This record gives sequence, structure tokens and C-alpha cells, in this order.
Amino acid sequence: MHDRRLVLFPRDAHASTPDVSALIKELTTAGFVEGESRHRQGAYMPGHRFMSLITFLGCSPKVSMGDDIANESNRYYIEVPAPTEAITVIRDAREISARCPGCGSRQSLSGSVSVEVAMVCSQCGFSAPPYEWNWRHRVGFGRVWINVWGVHEGEAVPGEELLQRLEKLTGFAWNYAWCHEKR
Repeated sequence: MHDRRLVLFPRDAHASTPDVSALIKELTTAGFVEGESRHRQGAYMPGHRFMSLITFLGCSPKVSMGDDIANESNRYYIEVPAPTEAITVIRDAREISARCPGCGSRQSLSGSVSVEVAMVCSQCGFSAPPYEWNWRHRVGFGRVWINVWGVHEGEAVPGEELLQRLEKLTGFAWNYAWCHEKR
């Protein structure tokens, strides 16, 4: 099972939660997802336009598009977890740092991040909720998100067409982060 993922989430952490079935229907119509995986409950296989809606960076990846479990290392899965009532922190398991929106200084964090507690910059004293800080695509905040399992950090980003489709459907802009789970 993969422990790395590209996560798409609303740019505004307080954004309302869209209807998940409508979200999956739009992702299917766009060709981003195709059908449910036989090997991963609640996950979808990449659709015929997956490679044009996600921009892979650097070298050409070898992507297995079928549901054949024999090639698990090159397999991508898409998952849309049920929305949560509270804002969820979607983060990388490793030590992370954020940039202060006030002065741009780096603030290292090795522990947990809480949306309930404002972060205070050690350099300039700027105080704001963590979702207003620059996490350099290593942390996301929201009540709904889309996981693209199998994407390593810096390997791929969502394409403009995918982000525009999500915004048109939900009424709000989307962002992304790379997350690595500890196993």
C-alpha cells in the first residue's frame, strides 16, 4: 500500500463541504477517475485523462492505469474521503516548516498543528491561524479533500484544467500538498 500522496483541498479552510457523489461524478466526467478499484475499497482507478489532468514533473513516469495488483509500485489510486465537520489538518509526517505571512521567516514544527491555536512568528510576532501560513505544499487544511495515492513529493501537481473544474463545481479555489505517511 502506498504511503505517499498528492492531496487536493479547498484553498479556504472554512469552505463548505460539497456533495461527495457530485464531486466523484465530476471527476469521472472529466476522465480523472474511471471506476472503483477491485483491490482498494473506497478508491478509484485513474481515468483515461488522468495523465493530462495531473502534471508530472521531471522524467517520464511509468504509470500503470489498470487494476492489476502485480504492479503495485507504479499504481495510482484516487480517494475522496467523507467530509468532516471540523477543519482537518492534512500534513506530511516528517518535520515541516511554514513561512510567516508577515515577514517570510521560516518557523520549524516537529509536533502537531492545531487549527484551534494561532501560530506566532518568533521573528516579527505576527499571529494568525495555521491555515493562513505558507506551508510550501506540505500541509493542507479543510473539511473535504481528494487523495491521489502513489504520488511522491515533487513528482506531480494538479493541472489547471482539474483545478478549474473543481472550482466550477464547488464554487471555491483548490490547492494541493504532498504528504508522506509514517508506516
